[in-house]
Amino acid sequence: MQALFPAEIPWLPADWPLADCFVAGTSMTDNPLVTQGFNLARHVADEPSRVEAARARLATLLPETRWLWLSQVHSATVWQAADYQAGVEGDALVSREAARVPVVMTADCVPVLLADRAATVWAAVHAGWPGLHRSIIAATVATMAVAPASLFAWIGPCIRQANYEVDAPFLQRFVELDGRFAA
Repeated sequence: MQALFPAEIPWLPADWPLADCFVAGTSMTDNPLVTQGFNLARHVADEPSRVEAARARLATLLPETRWLWLSQVHSATVWQAADYQAGVEGDALVSREAARVPVVMTADCVPVLLADRAATVWAAVHAGWPGLHRSIIAATVATMAVAPASLFAWIGPCIRQANYEVDAPFLQRFVELDGRFAA
């Protein structure tokens, strides 16, 4: 499926064993203001017509695909594709059909894609620190209703430690959840 994206679309495919089962990866832009490139996000400082053109281009590449866009709110809310409606708020979406593509948008947050070995269920997770603190990934795995040991995960590009400094009280929130966190 990854070969369907022409060279002019900046697409980083998920590097995992399920690459032929799902449209999985991330679009990219090299402009920090996201006003060039292949921006799919309506909520950033870009011209709406440019965003709509990028979404329309994506739709023409895979006309049998339905893109399921979440209105992300840094929560632990997980949606099932069967219950999806445009504009729903949440930070993860689970699909049981390859043609219903869950989409999350990230800049510094972590995009996480999950799928079971049998390729019967998959999910996209917007994992910002508030969602991680609220256990968005665990909630997504529970919604997928498969054995966690059967899951593959792909973690996309995100902000890194060298570019994201936090204070001691912020770190302490996570240490209280899991003592393996360290400065």
